[in-house]
Amino acid sequence: MIWLYDVINNPYATIDNHVRLCPKSIKEDADALVEYFEEVTETDIEKARAIYVWLTDNIGYDVYSINNDKYGDNSAAGVLRSKKSVCAGFATLYEYLGLKMGLDIRQVSGFSKGVGYEPGMSFIGTDSDHAWNMIKIDGEWRVFDATWGEGHGKLDNNGKLHSIKEFDDNWFNISPEEAIFTHYPEDKSLLLLESNISLEDFGRLPNIYIGAFRSKLLKAEDVLGDYITKVQTKYPVIYTPHALVNVVQAPKTKTLTKGQAYVFDIYAPKALNIYLYDDDGPRRVFKRNLDKTSFAIQYVPKIEGQLRISIEWQNSYGKLVFLEYEVN
Repeated sequence: MIWLYDVINNPYATIDNHVRLCPKSIKEDADALVEYFEEVTETDIEKARAIYVWLTDNIGYDVYSINNDKYGDNSAAGVLRSKKSVCAGFATLYEYLGLKMGLDIRQVSGFSKGVGYEPGMSFIGTDSDHAWNMIKIDGEWRVFDATWGEGHGKLDNNGKLHSIKEFDDNWFNISPEEAIFTHYPEDKSLLLLESNISLEDFGRLPNIYIGAFRSKLLKAEDVLGDYITKVQTKYPVIYTPHALVNVVQAPKTKTLTKGQAYVFDIYAPKALNIYLYDDDGPRRVFKRNLDKTSFAIQYVPKIEGQLRISIEWQNSYGKLVFLEYEVN
């Protein structure tokens, strides 16, 4: 069942639901999959969405291959059979299905700030480590990363990779300006930026999670402009929101000034409550606005230290940190 609420907040809800109900009998047949997707898609972005959701729902990340340096069949047919792959297989199958649906799509290889990356790490002299896709939507190339959309990974104490399957909408249909903070193509003609960003620049760019842009807290173009003009700005730390969040108003710099008033206004329709914590002790609860889907608070920090914004969700995620600031 598709609720009106979901359709309003996710324009692809009908497509997502249809794709996730895909019959098991056709999951190894590319032509049958395309025919099934076309039942609910017309535009290029809808076709790209159907493939993205199907890949993230049905293909698992092949950690065995990564941990043992022993790779399986990452061809489109191989991934359809095994239902597991590393990034190259995700990108290959995305391209294969996309071409069948008439998309102007290509596979991209390059460098990424994924698991194991640390801020300031240099990519000079290293091999490319990731693959994703670019699709032309309404005449403009956009970036799609179904591998990172499938879930995320972490390294254990022995350096072995563990994969957590968890759908991430943030890596669907992102601009080249948003992508450059985490994805750098080997083919520099695919950067598609107004300013030339080198691989060395890529390593030096601030480590900003895509959620900062998708939640509208920051604009990628502004952050990129600050870097190019050598403006030394520190940005808030933002974490995966796990559901729709738009920042209506909040400070865009990491450091806040003691004694100054700040307004935080956050649209989070699936949140139960939003809280503010500082080093002064008790939590402050955001006031729910009249629209019942956004929350706001005006706050004057009185002591130096860390300030955190946490969101309490309606689902099993519970209460999670969303934003972090420093007060000086």
